[in-house]
Amino acid sequence: MSVKTKKQKAENVDLREQTFNQGHVGPVEIVATAIQQIGQIQKIMFDIDTILLALKGPFSPKGLSPQQFYQRYLLPWLNSHPVLKKAEVRFTGKGFHVLLCLAEPILLPSQELLSRCEGIVQVVQAALPIDVKQPGINALTRPVGSINSKNGKIVKLLRPGEPVSQQEIMSLYEDMSRRPFPTIMQIWFGSDKIEPCPVMHNAAFDLAVINQEMPIA
Repeated sequence: MSVKTKKQKAENVDLREQTFNQGHVGPVEIVATAIQQIGQIQKIMFDIDTILLALKGPFSPKGLSPQQFYQRYLLPWLNSHPVLKKAEVRFTGKGFHVLLCLAEPILLPSQELLSRCEGIVQVVQAALPIDVKQPGINALTRPVGSINSKNGKIVKLLRPGEPVSQQEIMSLYEDMSRRPFPTIMQIWFGSDKIEPCPVMHNAAFDLAVINQEMPIA
């Protein structure tokens, strides 16, 4: 390997890409930005960490390749909602970054609007089983083609997605605000009803009934 090739490879390790402002790409210490300094949102990110999913929950990635996990779990989740169906998907080397790419950025000219949008994004992000510690409007994704130093794997684009409008983002937000449990059940399990179980004496448990209009703070 030539010195030039080695240098190019080193420069491509652990890069990050802003989902906000101008979408700059670079080392995390350069492109990371405090929420108060964000002037516009370009993308909404969902961080799907398969290591965390393996520890708890029904979506175990054990024995599955990234492509198999994507086909078995992630793709059906996205296809269960018209807005998520437009999402871009990147394999980060250990998990997945799902990105809703806005057709036009959401401008944040004031702290009041920034705080409002921060809350909206957090509600939207709850539609998928994300890493609960992931950032909201100041999230950083890994650019396609960069290298994850934790395992040496290259970040790959699994699905390009298509742009979504601000109105579409609000429609997902309203679904999650007005009917959170049914919406999540539909996305994660393909139905807003839990099948009868012995604990409940074989009675059907319909989340849509008990949570028809529960708002999210």
